[in-house]
Amino acid sequence: APGATYEIDRMTPDDPSGAGRTLDAPGVRIDGRVVSADGSWPGFQPTVGTAEAGHFQVTLGAGEAVVVTLHGHDG
Repeated sequence: APGATYEIDRMTPDDPSGAGRTLDAPGVRIDGRVVSADGSWPGFQPTVGTAEAGHFQVTLGAGEAVVVTLHGHDG
């Protein structure tokens, strides 16, 4: 990804009980945010960065998924 900036949106398990459940968590968070009780969504808040030497690293936690969006890449 030479010359690229990136955005990473993370979907992570949410277990408010504190039991540490991942794949069986009762909820999810996207970019650390949840849908409010009234159904409103506060919007995305991705992690933003720049590829160094055409590369970047994404580390996933248990039960986590990510969407990577590249901007301004050459090809």
